[in-house]
Amino acid sequence: MEVEVQLTDLYNLHTRLEWDAIIAAAAIVLGEKSLPPFRFNLQVVDVPTFYDEFLHMTIWADRIGTGKLAKRRRTLEWAGLVEFAAIALAGLGLYHVVGHEILEVAIRNSGGD
Repeated sequence: MEVEVQLTDLYNLHTRLEWDAIIAAAAIVLGEKSLPPFRFNLQVVDVPTFYDEFLHMTIWADRIGTGKLAKRRRTLEWAGLVEFAAIALAGLGLYHVVGHEILEVAIRNSGGD
């Protein structure tokens, strides 16, 4: 299955999360090796309602202000950027594969991560 998305779609797909830092981090990490639109292939395993092996995403990041990107580059280390990017990609994948919404993300060192 192929989908074309904006990273900023996450605001509407998963309305209970604060996406600013996560979206900016995803744009930074995905943009490390290429320019938008980014291609990301998510392998989908053992999901009975999804009949393709992969979700092929074309991801646009053109609605993210350069100020937000600069702030995240200054305030997050690379590992944190990658962790946030993974949350963004998981959010896109969960929605497009099974229509699920992320309701909360555990705070680091809270015992829920």
